[in-house]
Amino acid sequence: MKKVNIFLYISIFILFLIYFSAGIIKILTPRQFYGAVISYEIVKDPFAVAIISSIIPFLEVFCAIFLLIPSWRKSSSLLLLIITLIFLFAILSAYLRGINMDCGCFGGILVGETGLSSIIRNIFLAILSAFVFLKSD
Repeated sequence: MKKVNIFLYISIFILFLIYFSAGIIKILTPRQFYGAVISYEIVKDPFAVAIISSIIPFLEVFCAIFLLIPSWRKSSSLLLLIITLIFLFAILSAYLRGINMDCGCFGGILVGETGLSSIIRNIFLAILSAFVFLKSD
């Protein structure tokens, strides 16, 4: 019988709650997330920003759901890790350029600035995603 790793299941639960809720909020408030993506000043083309801001929320929701399915857990945690590292890069970039804005993490409903707390949160989420990826079958 396999030993249950309680930390793995806690990590999955945390990732599910955060990414599912963040994705749903962004889906329900698309203009706020679009505005946040524009504010990072990384992608300049409005059409590209529209594509990015339309796809990311659904990726977050689907990956969060697939975390709960053991056969999909490894791939969904890898995709969440990649998404989180992209978020981390964007937040770090804005922070280092002195852009102080809502990070867009929760679609404007829960405002979080592109500061140290957002950077630390994304590092924590990246570590959790990597842990789930490494510990999943």
